[in-house]
Amino acid sequence: MAGSCVSEFPPSKETKSGQESFCVAELRRLVLQDEELRPINFFLEDAFLLHFCTFKKYDVPETFKQQARSDVLSGLESFAVCTSFLTLICLVYYIVDPGGTAPRAVRPGECLSTSLHRRYGAAMQIQNYCAIHCFKYPARTERSIPSKCKLLGAGITNKLRNRDKNNRVVFLDSIGRWDYARGDFDDLLSLAFLQLEDAIRSVPSSADEGVVLLHDLGGVKISNLRIFTPARIRMIVDFYKVFVHSSYESLHAEVSKSILPTSLGGILEDNEAIDDTVEARIVAREEMYQGLTELSFSRAKV
Repeated sequence: MAGSCVSEFPPSKETKSGQESFCVAELRRLVLQDEELRPINFFLEDAFLLHFCTFKKYDVPETFKQQARSDVLSGLESFAVCTSFLTLICLVYYIVDPGGTAPRAVRPGECLSTSLHRRYGAAMQIQNYCAIHCFKYPARTERSIPSKCKLLGAGITNKLRNRDKNNRVVFLDSIGRWDYARGDFDDLLSLAFLQLEDAIRSVPSSADEGVVLLHDLGGVKISNLRIFTPARIRMIVDFYKVFVHSSYESLHAEVSKSILPTSLGGILEDNEAIDDTVEARIVAREEMYQGLTELSFSRAKV
């Protein structure tokens, strides 16, 4: 493979661990040579970089480079043409009847949707990842400081204890629990960012098979949906790939009911299904996110 670290790797060190170390070191070297990325080197831990390396099969140039892409359609596998604001909402948060099979207009309190993302973040190149998560939205980055994330601990986004059949980490968003008076849309997105970042940083790259996001829209209010403006949906699409399911049966074909709470047709109580160790890990990264925010704003002023 031309230009990849696989072909350049020293013959005497052709072991998996040696290959990983070599590729991370090479990727680190490129980061330090890049004027934009060098200041956030502290944010890119070795284990974090390894996720990107393994996904790109240890091809360092491919892992690092920035790919030209559409901001709006990046990572989106769409199943319909967006012809109205409601259609756009139905595309990102696919509105379905939990007991049926046909999608229909949203009715508060009886909605379910799922979205699947394969290897969140790691599917991007390092430059793309940092552009979106560190530079493009400085105000959102600031709200991602754990002490400033107003919705952290509100029970809106939770990581499940168990993985799905494909060994992917599973998250559950219970958007009906979202109290807009406590935190707005940007707080909601920052909460999701912190949770997903924790998934990358706390899962070894060897066990990284992807992230599944389940969106339980039970209890959702029209006031919740009004805030999903086209600009905000564009931001969501920047962050996530989206797939859709039309029923519980379709959902359980992807994510077994044996790991799901009863609210999603599963067999577990909340305390059995939900991992309660995530928040403590997020809070422990306070200083790291403060440093990232300072750099994000300083770059925005240039």
